[in-house]
Amino acid sequence: MLKYSFMTFACPEYSLKEVIDAAVRYRYDGVEPRVVEGHKHGIELGLTESQRAEVRRRFEEANIAVACIATSVRFNRPEQAERDEMVAQVKAYCELAADLRCPRIRVFGGHAEDHPDHATVISRVVACLRECEEHAQDCGVSICLETHDDFSAGADVAVVCSILDSPWIRVAWDVQHPITAGEDIAVTASMLMPYIEHVHFHDTDRTEGKNDCVPIGQGQAPLSRFLDVFKKHNYKGFLSGEWFYNNGPEVDLAHYITALRAMEPPD
Repeated sequence: MLKYSFMTFACPEYSLKEVIDAAVRYRYDGVEPRVVEGHKHGIELGLTESQRAEVRRRFEEANIAVACIATSVRFNRPEQAERDEMVAQVKAYCELAADLRCPRIRVFGGHAEDHPDHATVISRVVACLRECEEHAQDCGVSICLETHDDFSAGADVAVVCSILDSPWIRVAWDVQHPITAGEDIAVTASMLMPYIEHVHFHDTDRTEGKNDCVPIGQGQAPLSRFLDVFKKHNYKGFLSGEWFYNNGPEVDLAHYITALRAMEPPD
């Protein structure tokens, strides 16, 4: 069976206890805390050593994984000082993830306001990730570059991974963005599956020029094709629910995992 987690955008007002209780109640395998968004779970860089140990204990006792820490880091910044700050944040998040026994963090390539040429975009992100790689290895934490912004196409993320050729620089595949960039699922998978360590999964309404997250089964995303790809490639990571619709946390959390379990192809 595939493994499921949810990003805390699903329940931003839940305390840490409520987040973990919900994960247990609906039989999720993990939780993906979104940081610096004011979510009430409290998992942020400012946690003390003892607070981090307490968070880790709560997840371990509930047998729920911290699937990934979803950061807001964006490397593609105009100024070197800004990029240096992003590198410093990544190193700090790797330490937080290690303290929580979380094996990965999510980062963005980003979209710079100075609109540089594509070669410059790639070089900025590669340089930043190269500075983070050794610290990630020391922490035992993978840095997952998401298919998003100027890196929405799998081809662009694959270039970065190929240049760095590091087991600590991996990919978070947001299933929506490569399709929006005009890339077929099979093409994205052929380039990225060797690197993919995390997946953001959702259905989307693509009618009348929209590209909005909607409940599973209510949009036009080719969900069955995605699930077939993950099964075929024996994907071991999480399918982490990321959504911004809100029928209430209990309704949304129950629907996401129930609907996808029902769609899973047989082993």
